[in-house]
Amino acid sequence: MNEEELITILRTDGRRGLALDIDDTLSDTNKFWFTNLQRLFGNPEKLTPQEMIQKYRYIQEVPYWQNSEVRMWIKKTY
Repeated sequence: MNEEELITILRTDGRRGLALDIDDTLSDTNKFWFTNLQRLFGNPEKLTPQEMIQKYRYIQEVPYWQNSEVRMWIKKTY
């Protein structure tokens, strides 16, 4: 189902709601996380945030950020 079909179905049913961007489609949240984690917890590979996103895709995949200090900051910030 595409976006237009979903909107038609919701309108037909008389439903209203809020749509959220949860996959970096409209906002670049991945870049936010990579940029801030680099600044706070280091970047031994000296990659740009974009290069890290291409290499790891998600912050959970960056091996040197897998510790309790980083997890605590993410939980506090999220």
